[in-house]
Amino acid sequence: MTYRHRALRQLRPAEEVPGAVFVTVLLPTEDGLAVGRSSPTTATPGRWTLPGGAAEPPAAGRPLDMASLRRHAARELAEELGIHAAVEKLRLWGLTRGARFGSLGFHFLAPSVPSALVRRRHVDLTVSEMERGNVPELDEIAFVSSAEQAACLGSGADYLHQVLCRYFST
Repeated sequence: MTYRHRALRQLRPAEEVPGAVFVTVLLPTEDGLAVGRSSPTTATPGRWTLPGGAAEPPAAGRPLDMASLRRHAARELAEELGIHAAVEKLRLWGLTRGARFGSLGFHFLAPSVPSALVRRRHVDLTVSEMERGNVPELDEIAFVSSAEQAACLGSGADYLHQVLCRYFST
């Protein structure tokens, strides 16, 4: 979601605000799925979420297709957790539709990685961002092995419970 949409959501009733198209990545580890808490500089500060973000509009005359959504998901995973996944290894795992704004979420499943690697890459990314005077998008990460465990973290993205319940039931 762009910050323009965030402002619109604060100024207009939900039914007057268009939904966004977004991507997330389910990143499994031996300790559970990686989730992150959005930093205060994001559109949803303090909310727990999967790594991801709003899909960039395609270039003029180009379609928004599955290949571009996969590329965007891989880029978001690298930007938020420092984990580089091969685009072709991300597989579409599910779709969600936001109840309040109608946003459409494309959720991709990545190959499993060690949780120690995720922690180390996130720390490296955080240090690098802060050295450049930036705030990382995810200011904290955790690993969840059930939807109930994720609920204990606190406020989450509107799709999070639905996606985690489905993931852990399969």
